[in-house]
Amino acid sequence: MAPSPALSYAPDLDLTRDALASSTLNHGLMVLGERWTMAVMMGAFTGVNRFDDWQTRLGIPRPTLANRLKTLVALGLMRQRVYQERPRRMAYHLTAAGMKLYPHVLMVWLWERRWGSRRSQLPDTLFHKTCGHRFVPTLTCAACGDKVGINDLQLTLKPNARLLAQSARAGRAARLASQGAASMGLGLRVDRWSLMIVTAVVLGCHYFDQLVHVLGIASSVLARRLSSMVEAGLLL
Repeated sequence: MAPSPALSYAPDLDLTRDALASSTLNHGLMVLGERWTMAVMMGAFTGVNRFDDWQTRLGIPRPTLANRLKTLVALGLMRQRVYQERPRRMAYHLTAAGMKLYPHVLMVWLWERRWGSRRSQLPDTLFHKTCGHRFVPTLTCAACGDKVGINDLQLTLKPNARLLAQSARAGRAARLASQGAASMGLGLRVDRWSLMIVTAVVLGCHYFDQLVHVLGIASSVLARRLSSMVEAGLLL
C-alpha cells in the first residue's frame, strides 16, 4: 500500500484538529491516558489486585490511587471483590471490558521495554503458556496477517460531529491530576499528551505552532513534553 498522504503533504490544521479531538483515541485517552491510571491498569494485567500492593509497587499517593480505582470501577473496567471481612477489604479485578484492553497493554509493554525506564515494574519477557516460548507482540493486518508499519497505512481524516461536541464539554471539565506521576517508572510518560503528540506528528504536524493548534495544548506543557521526548530519542 502506498505511504500515507498525511506523511507527504502539508496538513489541513483545522481538519486535523477536529479529527483528533473527535477521535475515539482522544476520548479513550482522556481517562486511560492519565499516567497513574495507565500504571494501575498495567499492574492489573501483571497480577496486582490489592490496594496496598499497588501503593507499594507504584509509590502512588493513597488518595490518588483510591480515586483511580473508583474511576476504573465506574467505567466498568474493574470490579470489586471482598477478600477479607474483618476488617473489610476489597480486591480489584479486570472485567471482560477491561480485558479488551489487552492488545493496547501489550503495545505499552513493548514501548516501555524498548524505550522506557529500567525502573519500570513491568516483566522483562513475555511467554506463551501454550508452547512455553517467549514472544514479542507485533501489529499485523487482521485480513492478510502481514506485519503493519506506518508506511503501510492509508489515513483518512473524518471528524465525528457527536464526539466533537462531547470533546468540547470534556475540555471544560476537570481532569485527573497527574502531579508526581513521573516517579512511577514509566520512562517515556506513556500518557494522553505523549500519544496525542506522536499521532499529530504522524499526521504531518512537525512544527510547534501546528501542534499547539491541532492539540489545543498549552504552550508550556507542549514545550516540556517535546523536550522530554527529544531527550528520550522519541522525536528528532
